[in-house]
Amino acid sequence: MRLPDFIGVGAPRSGTTWLAQLLNQHPEVYLDPNFKEIHFFDKNYQRGLAWYSRFFKDQPTHRICGEFTPSYMNREANIQRIQHMNPHVKIIVNLRNPVKRAFSHYMQRKRFTHNLGSFECIIEANSDQILDFGEYGRQLTEILSLFPREQVHIIIFEDLVKDPQQCLTELLSFLNLKTVTLDLDQAHKNAMTGVHFLIIKKFIRGVRALGRRYALIDQLFFRILPGKRVLEYIRKWNLKAIPDTKEQMSPEAQKMLTEHYARDTQQLEMLLDRKLNWLQGDA
Repeated sequence: MRLPDFIGVGAPRSGTTWLAQLLNQHPEVYLDPNFKEIHFFDKNYQRGLAWYSRFFKDQPTHRICGEFTPSYMNREANIQRIQHMNPHVKIIVNLRNPVKRAFSHYMQRKRFTHNLGSFECIIEANSDQILDFGEYGRQLTEILSLFPREQVHIIIFEDLVKDPQQCLTELLSFLNLKTVTLDLDQAHKNAMTGVHFLIIKKFIRGVRALGRRYALIDQLFFRILPGKRVLEYIRKWNLKAIPDTKEQMSPEAQKMLTEHYARDTQQLEMLLDRKLNWLQGDA
């Protein structure tokens, strides 16, 4: 049974999509071309390892396999399940300024949700655990209690933006892969866009979820038929540009988030032995 050699566990809105697409260019790396996020350890664990292994089947031993599901890191139970599957699997963690991450998360939801409340209301209610995803100190402490530090690779989003090639070189070294030149521009970044019709967006997500859940639909629609290309064509047709006048976070929301994350960020800095300066002005 083939299972992943590495797993990207989070956080959402921290560059995981771009990083996964870069890694997929490497000749010695395999990520399922149809499902970057498999959601086994958080939503499909009851389906068993045989279900999970089908996303990596028939891969030669000289290629390493992996996946990126950014929601894994937010719940210790997910990390415990990963450790139970394979205590030697390598863990990739992407982290971003938690204040900016939370606002980016909100803006992503707002693109595809009608009548979403204000950002202040969302964070006050911690809707969809939007605050929890940015509590990296807690999350990394849980990860390091289950995996040795040399088995966990941490990528700071701001470092990735500043010097993507250096971050990629360090990641390839962590995965014991040869350094190759990858096309940074070819990888798709999760840019902010909207949609013309929300129902079409929900339809695409629903089809992908069915393909991920059921092997028959996966095999027929995504492996035999050109389902991925069809959905991508529909997705692009449905996209619409967002005006340049972007919504800004209010000073009140920024203050609320800065206070919320202050102690957790200190904990993270101690774990990393690094000053991050995330909560100082526009850091």
